[in-house]
Amino acid sequence: MAHINLLPWREKKRKAMQFEFLVMLGLAVLVTGITMGSVHFYHVDRTTYQKKRIAYIENSIRQLDKQIAQIKRIEKTRENLRKRIEKVRDLERNRAEIVHLFDEISKRLPAGVYLTAVKQKDKGITLRGVSNDNNDISTYITNLASSDWLEGLDLDVVKHIGKGAQRKKRVGEFVVTAVQKSPKDEHQKVEVGRR
Repeated sequence: MAHINLLPWREKKRKAMQFEFLVMLGLAVLVTGITMGSVHFYHVDRTTYQKKRIAYIENSIRQLDKQIAQIKRIEKTRENLRKRIEKVRDLERNRAEIVHLFDEISKRLPAGVYLTAVKQKDKGITLRGVSNDNNDISTYITNLASSDWLEGLDLDVVKHIGKGAQRKKRVGEFVVTAVQKSPKDEHQKVEVGRR
């Protein structure tokens, strides 16, 4: 029988398989690297895109905040103007009331009673005065109570001044508080007269 040496052929086959394995390994590493690089670049691209979107949204929010602040300033100005217009309308509506009120206070003042101070805060009125006789003070309170321009009259203080030799010339100091009101008929007359 003849002897055939198969060692060189097996050696060549093993080298070919090693070469094929290394090529396949290289291709696998290359494909893996390309895939991982693609995934990385895709994520970087998406992250950049999201950062741009966030920057755009933040810029839009800043612009909207400026517009909201401007709208609030405009609304505050509008509210101030509305209040001013309302005050002007109230003044126009009530401008004759103070004249009527002072007329009532002075017309109903009996002889012997003198006012020393008249104060008004909102609708509240405080009258300070002096009189020689308590009956004159009572008459004044009664006269004011029948007025269409005052309500809620209250005599707060009656104090007598005068000591010793001046006892016969006693003077009574008084304080009256009241609330100003607007009679509807008079108010309508004022409105009609204005037109």
